[in-house]
Amino acid sequence: LFDEPTNDLDIQTLSILEDFLESFSGCVILISHDRYFMDRVVNHLLIFDKNSHITSFHGNYSDYQDTLADIQNFNKKQTQNKAKSIDSKDYKDNQKEIKQLEKEIELLEQEKKALELQFENPATSPEDYKNTGLKIKEINTQIDTAFSKWESLS
Repeated sequence: LFDEPTNDLDIQTLSILEDFLESFSGCVILISHDRYFMDRVVNHLLIFDKNSHITSFHGNYSDYQDTLADIQNFNKKQTQNKAKSIDSKDYKDNQKEIKQLEKEIELLEQEKKALELQFENPATSPEDYKNTGLKIKEINTQIDTAFSKWESLS
């Protein structure tokens, strides 16, 4: 059982210890922050997390770090794939809404033109002029709102 065995060793003594541990046929438990040392002499890790859970890992410290990086890359790709899927769905939904807005704007423009023709009719009463003007104003507001939505989606 070793607790930080490399802390106060010179390079020559450290090298002798590493060679000895590599050829030792028994079980050694060591605690160390020396990653190079652990890579040379360790073939199994017990990793303690903040919540005192222990994870067993077969391999040295570099293998463990590589595995963590692979897991993070995998999770990142999964998240990106999910985001792409959502983005693709959002894009399709946006395109559908854009087409609906374009149809709505076209119908409103046609309705507005039909109402404007009433101004050319000499038989139109002043009350009809007023009502037609109010309807055109309401349609203009609807057109502006639809254009604003269209612009934000485009």
